[in-house]
Amino acid sequence: MLAIGDRRCIGSTAKNLGNMANAEGDHRRAAELLVESLAVRHELGDDAGLAECLEGLAVAAMGVGRPVDAACLLGAAHARRQASGALPHPEEETEVRSTEAQVRAGLAPDEFTRAWEHGGGLGPEEALRHGRDLLAVLGGPVR
Repeated sequence: MLAIGDRRCIGSTAKNLGNMANAEGDHRRAAELLVESLAVRHELGDDAGLAECLEGLAVAAMGVGRPVDAACLLGAAHARRQASGALPHPEEETEVRSTEAQVRAGLAPDEFTRAWEHGGGLGPEEALRHGRDLLAVLGGPVR
């Protein structure tokens, strides 16, 4: 049974709303919601949830023309998935692959690799900080 204020439910709802905002092209709002979810997932120690949020943030970053940030976020998401052993749902995997292809197309191969590896080396706290930094650049409120 879920209670009012259930943190896991709040994190999941914010992530879902962020993904919807991305789909509607409102990438700043998506980043705001995904960073909110990222903070909750970090608080809960939920690596799989962190990965989902980081992947959504990568979509938002690409939507506002920040492919280096997107590559870094994808690398961080990949590391969180490796840490948790959680695979994306098939629909999510399709979107992640599409985003990665867009990012690769927007960067030189060595630039992509550097950003991906940098992201892969981020711990959960650093990944959250990166998400907050991206949100600040986009002009959203940082939580």
